[in-house]
Amino acid sequence: MNKGVILIVTLWILVILTLFALSMGRSVNMDLLLTRYSVDKLKSYFVAKAGIVFAVARLEKDSQDNQAREFDSIYQCGVSLKEQESPENIFKEIAQPDGSFTIGYALVQDENNQPRIIYGLEDEERRLNLNAINAQNYKALLNLMLFFEIDREAAETISASVADWRDSDSVTTDAGYGAEDSYYTALESSYHCQNTNFQSLEELLLVRGVNKEIFQKIKNYITIFPKQINFLQVNVNTVEEPVLFALANSWANVDKTDADNLAQKIIDYRKGNDNIIATADDRFVELNNPESERRLNLNQPETTLFANLRNSNFFIAQSNYFRVNAQATFKDKKIKSQILAIVERGNPFPLFWHED
Repeated sequence: MNKGVILIVTLWILVILTLFALSMGRSVNMDLLLTRYSVDKLKSYFVAKAGIVFAVARLEKDSQDNQAREFDSIYQCGVSLKEQESPENIFKEIAQPDGSFTIGYALVQDENNQPRIIYGLEDEERRLNLNAINAQNYKALLNLMLFFEIDREAAETISASVADWRDSDSVTTDAGYGAEDSYYTALESSYHCQNTNFQSLEELLLVRGVNKEIFQKIKNYITIFPKQINFLQVNVNTVEEPVLFALANSWANVDKTDADNLAQKIIDYRKGNDNIIATADDRFVELNNPESERRLNLNQPETTLFANLRNSNFFIAQSNYFRVNAQATFKDKKIKSQILAIVERGNPFPLFWHED
């Protein structure tokens, strides 16, 4: 082999080795980047977890303040505030090493359906508890679905079937609409009626009449916490508009106009002088305080309905179960993590935990 050929072969070998080295370098560099991202992502998770711990500590502080825990509102929910404090400066972008966490959620509350970030905790008592639905109160769930313009036939079927799903007997709540074990075992893909409390919201999709579209419409207004409860109760100062309208209209023989007017007057009163919910001037509806009730400016039928809901324990003023949505950012907000937990006053262990 002459020297020219040897030189050419050598050059080609060098080119191949160089390309191989570059390829290996890129691969190693990519592995390093992925490893670094995985480590940073894990760190951001622990920042979010720190947010949950922080929120539980603030809830415990509120529980020890007898005056603060007397009422929970959308603005001051599960948190006691000192002078000059606000939920925003307590829960927004709390600094951690190389990152921060924020506790908050989006509240849709204006005529343009535009969400606004509310900082702090979100109580479960503002929602309708599926685990409190029974043969005596299932019309509340019916009216929640009617609020969202769900077909009445479907709403009647679902609300009665939810009561049947929970109760231990085999008798339908409403013969025309309910569903017990005989209905579910006759389906092509059969299963049994649970005959106990709901363990997850998604379990509702197993109930007769419920489809994904209906579930999506109502899922933000229902809860399963607490799982053991004797009464259908909502916090009169945090309950959201659809649930309040549904509860007011569920009372037997109530006039719809009176029910709707009562719900609207409560919502308007809570907004305070600025007419905006979740601000520092929000007002409390004080149960069993005649002066507070007078300020609602209720007429006689509305006063009677309010008294019926209050005296039947449908209305409460203090919440004990809270949704904590912790959002963490890390490394100049390039990496994010989010944890949703359900916590209970006096219990350091979350009842529900979901990581994004």
